[in-house]
Amino acid sequence: MALPKPYRLRKRKEFDRVYRRGKRWGGQALLLRIASQTTTITAPSKPASLIKQSTTESDLPPPRLAKPIKLAQRDRHPSRIAVVVSTKVHKRAVVRNRVRRQIQAAFQTLLPQLKPDQLLVITVKASAVECDYYKFLQQLELLLIKAEALHGH
Repeated sequence: MALPKPYRLRKRKEFDRVYRRGKRWGGQALLLRIASQTTTITAPSKPASLIKQSTTESDLPPPRLAKPIKLAQRDRHPSRIAVVVSTKVHKRAVVRNRVRRQIQAAFQTLLPQLKPDQLLVITVKASAVECDYYKFLQQLELLLIKAEALHGH
C-alpha cells in the first residue's frame, strides 16, 4: 500500500536537504536519514539606513540580529518519507518494488506516532531482500526510536 500523498517526499531540493544536512542511523537492512522540514522564519531587522549615524564607531549600538519565530502547532507539516531502493539491492524491478511497498506498508502503522516537520529517507541495503514485513516494521521502529523521531521516545 502506497503512502498517502501528504506524506510523500518528492522534490529534489528536499532530498538534497536530507542528504546534506540530515543525520544518519543504520540498521541491518535499512539506513535512515532525517532532516528538519521547516525553514527558520526570521523577523525583519531594521535596515542600516534607519540607524542614527554618530561621529564615532563606539557610539553605534551593536547590530540587531533577526530573531527566529517559533511556528505554532497548527502551522506544522506532516513528516514526509521516501524509500530509496537501488539496483544494487536486486537487478529485477519486481523485487525492488516489492521491498519498497513492504517498507511503505510498515510505515503506514507508524505514521500516527511520527513527529511533524521531518524529512525522512529510507535507503535499503542488499540484505533487505530476505526480510519480510514484520522485520521491516521492527527495524523501522528501532531506527525511529534511535533517531527520536517518534512521539514518546
